[in-house]
This record gives sequence, structure tokens and C-alpha cells, in this order.
Amino acid sequence: MARRLTLLAGLVLIGSFLSPLYHITDVVGGVGWLVLAVASAFGVGTIAARVLPAKIGLGVGVFLFVLGLGGYLWAIPNAYVALLSFRLLSDLVVLVLGELSVLQIVRADLWAIAIAPAPVFGTWYLLVRHRYDLAAWVGGLTLLFFVLTGDASEALTLVGVAGAMGVLGFGSLDRAGASWPQIREIGLVLTAVIVVSRLALPVTARLTTSPSDSPVSGLSGSSQTPTLEGSLINAPDRVGILGGISLSPEVRFTVTADRPAFWHVAAYDRFTGGSWVRSGETTTYSGPLPTPPGETQTLEQTFEAAAAVNTMPAAWKPVRVGTDIAQRTRVTDLGGLQPTRSLSDGEAYSVTSERPQWTTSQLRNADEDIPDPIRNRYLQLPTSTPERVGRLSAELTADADTWFDKAAAIEQWLERNKQYSLDITRPDGNIADRFIFEMERGYCVYYATAMATMLRTLGIPARFT
Repeated sequence: MARRLTLLAGLVLIGSFLSPLYHITDVVGGVGWLVLAVASAFGVGTIAARVLPAKIGLGVGVFLFVLGLGGYLWAIPNAYVALLSFRLLSDLVVLVLGELSVLQIVRADLWAIAIAPAPVFGTWYLLVRHRYDLAAWVGGLTLLFFVLTGDASEALTLVGVAGAMGVLGFGSLDRAGASWPQIREIGLVLTAVIVVSRLALPVTARLTTSPSDSPVSGLSGSSQTPTLEGSLINAPDRVGILGGISLSPEVRFTVTADRPAFWHVAAYDRFTGGSWVRSGETTTYSGPLPTPPGETQTLEQTFEAAAAVNTMPAAWKPVRVGTDIAQRTRVTDLGGLQPTRSLSDGEAYSVTSERPQWTTSQLRNADEDIPDPIRNRYLQLPTSTPERVGRLSAELTADADTWFDKAAAIEQWLERNKQYSLDITRPDGNIADRFIFEMERGYCVYYATAMATMLRTLGIPARFT
């Protein structure tokens, strides 16, 4: 009985670190390949545990890890440059410090599929070999990695810790040949620990989390109502979609420019169903940035912060940053600007933007044969996206011949069928699907999420900005 409970606890531990990997492939794609990789790891681990001693088995686990990591690096562009410049090592440090989610890395789907077999094999192999202490270490350290990157929730972490404790506790009883009363006592203690910890989670969350920690909201004064200003003063790598919000009266920037223009703060390319994630690297600004194709209009701007802010708005597309702040500027993989440290009240920066001057005729006649990297990046949809979203999008654009006309048709449908409102309740499930079919009202985040999703179902690359 103790042995069976140990194996069950081990499966719980393995499931706790497989859950973030499944979520990654569910969002980016590749769930089927992940299932195949995990099933193979279980099969190989079971066979290896019967024929290979512990040292050789651990060597196989290390080999699988190196093989998976090497395969991932081989598949991503310019990996050898990153390897030689030690950038991969710095990226790993950023990951484990909790500053970067796995969802943000390039080809996160391939990373998940390539990495999964090693910890699954190692943990299961050691469990079958009765090396319960090492199995708990391998599985626990793998879960810890996802805790540090922020990809494992508090509840999932609790489940994983309970699994590791179960492996150690029941495993010790198994080796000692314990009786049923002893097994029952360990089970009761473990259950009590889980219940107490679960009840304590809401309390600790309230004590340690402030309202401003919300991934999308900012707060004005003492009000506890989230506002849209959060996306202006902070541009996090992950933007959650909230329910009801308010508009903030706070002044955050003053700008002097040649002519009026819309500001660009940040862009996001990966949709999880309930949030947007920006993938790719953020690099140090080192000179003029690429100018968009076609005819452009130069716009000179000077922004002055009216409070402490962590963003650098600019008209699209920024190509040069003034020398006053160039050394403190970073550039996201999607072309946005960010300061290396917060701008203080009264601090100013200058930006030159080249605004595209494309006409309606040019947009209608634009070449739709775009590079594969663009398609791969801006066509991603989570598997939680129901087929009815694509069916409706196809119906609405049946008479449209070009991408531009299809985008215009979807935009018009949203404008005519949805009302703008900040007073809404956030729905469960896939936000785009719920807004399109079940909500009558929403605000800009909902409109943009729905439109980007509908365009992607049609094979038209789109992103959230």
C-alpha cells in the first residue's frame, strides 16, 4: 500500500510541473507533441528502471536534458550567436529570477516539448527504482523553476509540494515495511498540512499583494478601482484582461510635437485566452531603428513625465531616441521603447518617429505573401478558442476580397454590435469568444482582443497594442 501511495504522490508531483508545460503548448501550440514526448519518457523510464542502475539512469536523464536543450537551440534563429555572447546564460538568470515567463521566450512550444522528457524520465525512473529522495529532488527542483518564472500558480505549487512530501513520507514507510495504521497517520498529517496551507493562501495573498500589483491596472490616489492608466505608466510583459475599470484623471505625461499623433506604448503577440504576453528579447538601444517601408512622415516629439513612470510612449514608428536618454533606453522585440529605470517627475526625453503614410488603395493592394516568421508569430491562438469564432469571422468577411476589407468588415461589426462601457464583469473562459458571443458591452481591451482573434482565425496576422 505504501508503495502505491508513493507512486501516486510521485505522479502528482510530475503533474504539477507538467501543468505549466501543457499550458504553454495549449497557448502556443504543440499539445499533441508534448503528450507524445511525455508518454515516451514514462515508457523509457519504466523500462530503464528495470535494467539500468541508478548512476546510468541519471546519466540518461542528463543526456535527455542536453539533447532537448540542444535541439531547441538548433531550431531557433541565431542561437549560436547568443551562445557565444553568453546571452543564453543571462536569459536563464532572468528566467529563474522571475522576470521572464517561459511564454515569452522564442518558440516556447518547442522549448516545452524538448525539455519535458528529461524531468519526467528522471522523476519516474527514480520512483520505480525506489530512490524516493532523489525523485523528490528532481521533481521539486523542476517545479521550483516554474515557480520562479511565475508559470506555476500558488495552488499548483501547493499540489506539487504535497506530492513531494508524499513521496518522501510514504517512500520512507515503504522502505521500512510500515503497517496500515502508520500509513494512515502519514496520510492524515499530509491532508492536514494541505488543508491548512490552502486556507492560508487567501490570507497571505491579501497581506503580501497590493492593488497596484495587477498586471494591467494602475490606481489613482486611495481608490481601489483599477484604471486604464496602468498600461500607460507600466508596460509589463504580460497584460491581464480585467473586468470593470475607471478612467484616471491623473496627468502622467505632457508632450510637445510637430503635429498630433496616437501614442504607442507597448505591443503583445501571444494570446492565452485571458491575457496577452509579449515574447522575444528586449535589447539595449544602440542607434537608429529600422524605418517602416513605403512613404513616411517624420515627427519630432518631446515627452516630459509628470510622475514616476516606467514607459516611453512615442508615435509609431520610433526610429531614433535623443542623446539625453539613449543610454537608458531598451527596445522590445516588437519595436516599442522602454526605460532601463523609471522616469522621475519632470524628466524628459525626445523621440523621432517615421509615421507610415499608406493610403487605403495601397493597403488594399498590399502583398499578402508575408514572411513565415510574421505568420508564425501573429497567427497564434490558444486551443481554448472555439471554432464558432472562426465561423463567424468567415461569415462576416465572405464578400471581402482583401485583408484590408476583411479587417474593415470585422471592425464595423464590432462597432455596430457592441457598446463601449467600463462597467462590465469579466467573463470566465476565452475572453475573445465570450465578448463576441455573450457580452453586449466592453472597452478597448475587449474590442482589440476580439478583433485580433477574429483576424487570426482568417489567417491575417494581427497583434494587440
